[in-house]
Amino acid sequence: YVRIGYRRKGVTAALIQAALKVAKTAGAPALEAYPLDAEKTPSSSSTGYATTFLRAGFKTVACHFPPRPIMRHDLKSITRQGAGSRSPLLSEHRIVARRSHEEEHRE
Repeated sequence: YVRIGYRRKGVTAALIQAALKVAKTAGAPALEAYPLDAEKTPSSSSTGYATTFLRAGFKTVACHFPPRPIMRHDLKSITRQGAGSRSPLLSEHRIVARRSHEEEHRE
């Protein structure tokens, strides 16, 4: 959620970029997002808009409910940067790092 006075100033895009960097550094294979498609509903969004995620390199991978696409960014396409940096931003937003199938089932 971005407070009203700070909207349309690039805050969401900056948060997405920070989340991508942290996830890549942590070794996540991908990030998933559940934004709102403003072209399909007049509702406001607390999870960001699909167009912002598209500009950040996310692709729609599924859409069970038309105004709410499931979008994913494959982190293999990002070069690894800032290996020592950590950010609290990732836990504050509805962007979920997905572990690979092997990591989830490793004993």
